[in-house]
Amino acid sequence: MPANTYLPGKDTGETTAHIKDAINGNADKGIPPHPEWAYLIRGTNSAPSRAWYRNDPRCAGNSLVLWCDEYPFFSTQQGGPGASLRLVPAAEQRIQSGTLTYFYDRKCHLVPDNPELGAFVVIPDLFPVTTSFCRGPR
Repeated sequence: MPANTYLPGKDTGETTAHIKDAINGNADKGIPPHPEWAYLIRGTNSAPSRAWYRNDPRCAGNSLVLWCDEYPFFSTQQGGPGASLRLVPAAEQRIQSGTLTYFYDRKCHLVPDNPELGAFVVIPDLFPVTTSFCRGPR
């Protein structure tokens, strides 16, 4: 059975590059690979709020135009402390928030904290525009 799949695209170029680096690693930037981060479960992580990274040096410079991106997404069980952080354009974060929320709630109806009905795969940088696919009717 095909998996629910979220495909960040070139419309959010720097955010997608962050996701790609977080999953595949980037030796030039000293980023280790985390292939397990390509498979996520929508749900609750160990952080009570996004404040966990407020004082992290990787987020220095957070502003109205640059936001601190967290991958795996905060909205997944794998998000929270230990996630990869990078400053990216705020405009891209707004796009990603909209496409991810649509994917979760309206398109694939992912069930939070459910390993079967909340699971999805992330494959960055395959398409020019962020898109997603659902595994089919339940």
